[in-house]
Amino acid sequence: MVLTKDSFKCLEEISKLAMALKAENISLLPMRPEVRSKDVLDRMLTAAEFRQVIETMIEHKKKYKINFTTALPTIFYDEISKDKVFSKKKSCAAGREGTNLDFDPAKELLLVYGCSTCPASDINMPDEIKEPFLAGKFSFTAIEEFVRIWEDDEHWTIYRDDTIKSFECKTCEELGKRCTGSCPIQNIDWGAINLNADISSQIFAQIKNSTEWYCYKKLIS
Repeated sequence: MVLTKDSFKCLEEISKLAMALKAENISLLPMRPEVRSKDVLDRMLTAAEFRQVIETMIEHKKKYKINFTTALPTIFYDEISKDKVFSKKKSCAAGREGTNLDFDPAKELLLVYGCSTCPASDINMPDEIKEPFLAGKFSFTAIEEFVRIWEDDEHWTIYRDDTIKSFECKTCEELGKRCTGSCPIQNIDWGAINLNADISSQIFAQIKNSTEWYCYKKLIS
């Protein structure tokens, strides 16, 4: 469930539905901006509102005997269902513990990239902007290439190089404990990228100057 200022009002109804369906858990993902639109920003939850969601879900968890999970660890870590696939101990699992595959039918190749949030998944993005996020390509007849791509850290710099995290995240005592730090992609202003200059350097510079919308410290304050 994607959380916005409107959708989080339906938490109790969703909890009742989960109980009736005997669902394993409810996944709560606060909306994050991928465009510089005031309308999108106005619909986002604040950190305080997201904390309110978690507190409300803890009440529903006890009342309706349901579980819930979220991509953002918080001070209520022990009340939230654990991810059964990814540990996310140090950072987001994208490009570290898991990856995305897309199929290019024209070239009959599988495309490997970190996550669906990055521009490699967007058919409307210029190839020049996609390139820093595209870790590699391979065919169904050479699937061993996937292992080579996965083990080559140079193809995963945006996801695996902690030196390009924001200073606020790198110096925070909660990084790697209850917080995985800022998403390296969510705050990039694609419209500000100069396609005639080094694109990777521009992206890295933006990442270093962006922080998590739902910063752990904001959630506990």
